[in-house]
Amino acid sequence: MASISYTFVLFCCWITIIAITNPIQCHGKESIRGHLQPLGMHRDPEGHVDTYEADQLPTAAEFFKKYVKPKRPVLFRNAAKVSPAFQKWSDDYLLNNYGDLQVKLESKLEKKVIPIGDVGLGRDSIRHFLNTYTQRDVYIVSQLPDPMAKDLKVPPCLTCGSFHNRIMEANLWVSNGGTSSLLHKDALNTLNCLINGTKDWIMISDKHIKNIPMAQEPESEIGGFSMLNVDKVNMERYPNFAKVPWHYANVSRGDCLYIPTGYLHQVRSTGPQNLAYSFLLDYNLIHLKRFDNNGCSNNRDYEVLDPSKIVWNYPGFGSMTMGNPSPWGIRDGFVAAFRGNKKVKAKNFMKYIRKHGLVMEDNPGRAKIQMKAVRIHIPHQYFTPCIRCINVKLAIVADLFEQFFDIENKEYITSKDVLGLSFKDWTSITSLLDPDSANREDFEYYSIDRRLM
Repeated sequence: MASISYTFVLFCCWITIIAITNPIQCHGKESIRGHLQPLGMHRDPEGHVDTYEADQLPTAAEFFKKYVKPKRPVLFRNAAKVSPAFQKWSDDYLLNNYGDLQVKLESKLEKKVIPIGDVGLGRDSIRHFLNTYTQRDVYIVSQLPDPMAKDLKVPPCLTCGSFHNRIMEANLWVSNGGTSSLLHKDALNTLNCLINGTKDWIMISDKHIKNIPMAQEPESEIGGFSMLNVDKVNMERYPNFAKVPWHYANVSRGDCLYIPTGYLHQVRSTGPQNLAYSFLLDYNLIHLKRFDNNGCSNNRDYEVLDPSKIVWNYPGFGSMTMGNPSPWGIRDGFVAAFRGNKKVKAKNFMKYIRKHGLVMEDNPGRAKIQMKAVRIHIPHQYFTPCIRCINVKLAIVADLFEQFFDIENKEYITSKDVLGLSFKDWTSITSLLDPDSANREDFEYYSIDRRLM
């Protein structure tokens, strides 16, 4: 009996050696590394992203030159621990202080059904969410209500120079853990800070996007997502993905991770609760030719987040401004369009605006501004908003331009007029362009299929 066992062990060892030295044939092909395995198994990682401790962060100029401009991710270890939220934001604290504030919901399985909260479709109160989220397949991904800003602090490298007025919005993320994202890219530069739980990130530069199967998006879209199944990557169907290098970032509670605009990433969260906040920075920062270091000398102090210094705010009730376009992009598009002392007849310009509206590519990398028929986003093909409402919107846009450019007293609009508008003026104009219906408090009524009525 002992000899049989010994022979069997030798046989198993022999089979193992054969298997290692001679890959199994599958349909006439060698097995492909990472095939039908989780994302990242297709090749070894290039390593962890760069890391700084909270008290040794790069200066604003260094951060811009080394990470923002070249689009490189970086981890700020323990930077979120500086914020009062790190100690305060327990479920009880949030319930007692912010329970009545409203937030947006998403399904834990992205691109699936829109969950329902006590406020309506895709909208919940913080109180109801915290009382039910452990039993539901939902999580908060929402614009941060302004009253919560006092519990957060902004790293010094984001509070001066060219970063002034560049925090587009602040967001809040809460789940009961176990969330897994698609491989995707976001339009804005993001600093994501973790209060509770852990997050494991796979990071892929958009330089390699030609080898990544992406869902079809409009050319103007900077964000987007991949068609890869992140749990079972089909390497036979997408063989070019084998060429794609990747880095990783292990984010623990108290850490902040910077993700550049357009940088692909996939995130898995663990722990009984995942709680995070993020600062979304203007993507046009990458197009700046040089960094303005004004006010940055010896700037090493974290600052309490001031809602008045965030471009797009949300009071905690009513419509959000989540994902609104960048006023800097609209402004820079206009500047580019009027460059070289170009001028446009004021009456012709206003006639066009009143008739068609104004749609612009808010991306200065596209060299010119585009004026087309107004782009109104109808949330569902069977729901048509009131045409009078659209006309009112166009009239408001036209009135703003008449006011800002002083149309009645001039024959032409020139580059001088464009450069003379304040950032507040551009924000007012931008707030009326390309609204997202999901930001509305009555979003559920925009999702009605009239055939079912």
